[in-house]
Order: sequence, then structure tokens, then C-alpha cells
Amino acid sequence: MKIVFQSLLLFVFTNPFLLSQNSEYLSTSEVFSILQKSKLSYNIIPMDKLSSSEIKEYTQNLYMKESQHVEYPWVVNNENGISLTEFKFDSLAWTEILKGEEFYSEKDYENALKYYEEAINKSDNCYLGYLNAGDCYLELNNPEKALDYYEKAKKINPYDYRCYFYCGTANMQLEKYEEAKDNYIYALSLKPNHPNLLLVLNKLSSLLSITVKDISFNPEGGINGNGNTIDVYIKMEDEGVWMPYILTKAMLKYEKEERMKYVGTDSTQWSMEEEKQALYCMLSSYNSMKEDGKVSENEYLEKLTKMFKDGDWGKFIIYEIASKMSPDVVLLMPEEFRAEIESFIRKYVIIDS
Repeated sequence: MKIVFQSLLLFVFTNPFLLSQNSEYLSTSEVFSILQKSKLSYNIIPMDKLSSSEIKEYTQNLYMKESQHVEYPWVVNNENGISLTEFKFDSLAWTEILKGEEFYSEKDYENALKYYEEAINKSDNCYLGYLNAGDCYLELNNPEKALDYYEKAKKINPYDYRCYFYCGTANMQLEKYEEAKDNYIYALSLKPNHPNLLLVLNKLSSLLSITVKDISFNPEGGINGNGNTIDVYIKMEDEGVWMPYILTKAMLKYEKEERMKYVGTDSTQWSMEEEKQALYCMLSSYNSMKEDGKVSENEYLEKLTKMFKDGDWGKFIIYEIASKMSPDVVLLMPEEFRAEIESFIRKYVIIDS
């Protein structure tokens, strides 16, 4: 079954890492003016009045619902663009994989290996057979053989982050730390923000001579629309520095004419330009108020400001925000843009000690 994330293809056809030259970016005063003139009623409410479940729901309203990730991804690139499909396994090979799983779950790695090898014999394109056989070799204390199988899987399907993740694990056992680090980072570039990958990298940070930085994007606010009334929730404890972001997101979600003007579409599907508008509004407001002594320095917004000045905010949006809505978003980008995500990770997330 073919899966195409239409709403995120806005990234693919234009460079998402560059500022739009013709875009008019909103200021906080402009956003307030638009909301005041609106036929809708916007209520600003302190976030501390919400329960934890309400906070989660209303924060999620700022974005699209998360799409389901593709378990065994395969990328198709043709004249119609880039699309994501499920990798097609040979049915006979798949039957052997399932038989092997029964033994693997019982930690009977030698018998599991027989079925995985048989899956490969039935279809030399069965990269999952190579991955699972590699796992067996790893459990049987043969990391060199495991790495060989993982590398074969990677050549067959370079789009599955697990191929690189497992190569990293085998390299760690072989004490090839630089190779392990490269594989882990590339896996993370294919699957941004993956919790297990970040957990492993944190645990191995000393051996890999790295520091894992937390750049989690957690908006301090949310929105809830009910007819003509839009409730905008803001966390006030941090001097309300997130207010411009939340208000801009609310305005671009509910004001169709303004969305068309500033985003280029009246579709309510999430877009890169929408996020740039909201972030720009927040950062410009924060830096202006900081210069005037109206707010204290905010460590996280300082990080975002540096990314903006370095021209990296498009990469940040994809790595930290878009990936939460579409876990496979990077696979829908041209290869050269994927490389940009990897460079972003090396610059801001996985730092050499």
C-alpha cells in the first residue's frame, strides 16, 4: 500500500532550509491587530488552569495529528515526486521469518538463525532476514558476522534506520567507536528524535566521546476552538515569551484569509511556512523585549535564535517539529536535504566532546 504524506511535500519541492525571499513575516503587534479585528472571539487564559490531559490535548491542537510510521519503509522517487511505500517481502521468505521469530522470542538463537538463513535463501532481497540473522549472530557472540549481515541489509534497504542502528551496535561490540557513532547519527537522521536511539547514545556517550544535547521543542501553551470562540492558553511563569508563537499559530489556524496571505494556502494542514511565521514572531518579539530589558534571558529561545542566525531553523523545524507529526518525514526529502539533517544533528544534538 502506497503512503504519500501530501501535507509535508511542501518540504520536498523547495529548499526548506532557506528563508522565503518573498515572504512577509509577522510581528506580534500585527498578530494582535488581526485577532482584534477578527469576527471570532479569542480568549487568552493562563495555562495553569488546565489539567495535564487538557494541556496535552490543547498543545496537540497546534499541529496535525501524528501519522503512523511505515514499519518497513521503501522510497520511490520518480517524475511524480517522492513517495513512501512498504518494502515488499517475498511471501515464502516472510513465512520463514515468522518461524524464526518463534525461536528468537524463546532465546533459541541457533534455531532462529536457521529460519532467517532460509528466508535469505528463498529471497536474497529479504533485508529483514539479514537483520534478524545478524541479531542472532550478535547474541551468539559473533559481532563480526553480525556486522557483515547488517551491512548487507543496509545495501538492500538504505531507508530503514534499523540497518544503521544495528550496525552501530555491532561496531560498539567490536570497539569501532567512530564507525558506531557515524551509524547511530545517520540512523537518527532517518528517524529524528527517536527515543531509543537517543537513550542508547546517552548511555554510550562516554565511550563515543560525545555529549547528547536536549533541544526538545515543547510549546508552553495551546489552543482550543469551540465555534466562534477560540481559547488560547499561555504559560505565564516564563514572562509569557511563548505568547507570540501560540497566538500566531491560533491566527493562522482559524483565520483563513490571513493564512492564505502569510502561508500561501487556506488548507488547515500543517506547513513549513506556518511554523516559520510563528517562530519568527516569537523570536523577534523575545529579542526585542530582551534588548529593552523587559524579559530576562531564556536559554531555550537563545538556542533557537542562534539556529535562526546560522540559517539552521528550517532543519530544526524538520528534526524537532515535523518529525513528531510524520516520523518518516526525512525519507520524503531529496537525498541532499537528508544530508543537511545529519549535519544539523552533528552541530546541535550529538556533539563531539
